[in-house]
Amino acid sequence: MPTVRAFVPALGASLAFTMGGSGEELAFRPEAGATLQKSFATDMDFALDELSLVIDGQDMGSALALELSMKLTNKVDVTDVYAAVADGRPKKLVRTFDSMAQNMHFDISGPMADGSGPPAFDSASELEGKTVTFTWNDEKSDYDVAFAEKEGDASLLEGLFEDMDLRVFLPAKEVAEDETWEVPLSALESLFSPGGDLKLRPEGVEVDEEQIEAFKELFANFHDDLEDLFSGECVCTYEGSRDEGGTRVAEISVSLEVAGTIDLSEVIQKVIEAAGEQAGQPIPPISLDTADLNLDFDGAGTLLWDLAAGRVHSFTIQGDASIGVDVVVGIEVEGESHGFDASIEMTGTVREEVETKE
Repeated sequence: MPTVRAFVPALGASLAFTMGGSGEELAFRPEAGATLQKSFATDMDFALDELSLVIDGQDMGSALALELSMKLTNKVDVTDVYAAVADGRPKKLVRTFDSMAQNMHFDISGPMADGSGPPAFDSASELEGKTVTFTWNDEKSDYDVAFAEKEGDASLLEGLFEDMDLRVFLPAKEVAEDETWEVPLSALESLFSPGGDLKLRPEGVEVDEEQIEAFKELFANFHDDLEDLFSGECVCTYEGSRDEGGTRVAEISVSLEVAGTIDLSEVIQKVIEAAGEQAGQPIPPISLDTADLNLDFDGAGTLLWDLAAGRVHSFTIQGDASIGVDVVVGIEVEGESHGFDASIEMTGTVREEVETKE
């Protein structure tokens, strides 16, 4: 799922402010040795909104009359021990991956559907049950990541990152009630991908790890380029402090609007070449004129920050989203040219919720 991991702690350093003249300070400062259970739950519901398919100039999409919906749920539970804390970040964090599960389910209907629909996919991770340490390295301004007891494959540690406290939403200076500040899109990796690449893989399905690694390599710089790929803004507002079930919390509202387009032509070309190699047959000349993935999200959320404990209390964000794919392909078969023009757009909702417990 980066230089972002180096940016996040820097942003979180010295994050403290006095609120509304009350003298309350908002900062990341859990006590050394403190333990916190965190639960991240994500729900996505999408339905087909538009479908267009043109082959050699003839409209084939209307004949499909396809109805499609997709639901994805993702649940990650971890237990964090803040072994040492300094400079607005953990100096050493011990994380146990208690449980991880993901389910993707499709419903499809229409004249071309056979009634069974695509299967549901349940995913799990080899990280479940394992304990990992994140130790801050001053020289490289990033964390060294290792298994607590050398208990696993080192490749499982690649792509993990420490911040599951959502410190990126804290202001970098003192703010008063109703004051606002912006969070760079490049800092939102901890929101989009809590914990990083958790190695969730479909169960009961043979997975080609080499293809997965090749796919990840294509997107190696994706998070570094977030602000170039996407436009929009993330604006936070301090809403004051209040009591939440006996805990005094600071409330920060979050408004997020983001839209962007990702060029998938290189990815698709690699997939085509791999398919040809597997089949042992040459692939006809193919030109990918367009292969774009379009993503949009418009949502709002609330971060509650435990003032006494100096860490996240809870977080929710939800909003409307759309996913679109546009593909224009030309292919030469037996001396004849053929054109394929397809587009699909799905719209729906996304909700993420974070709960904590000592």
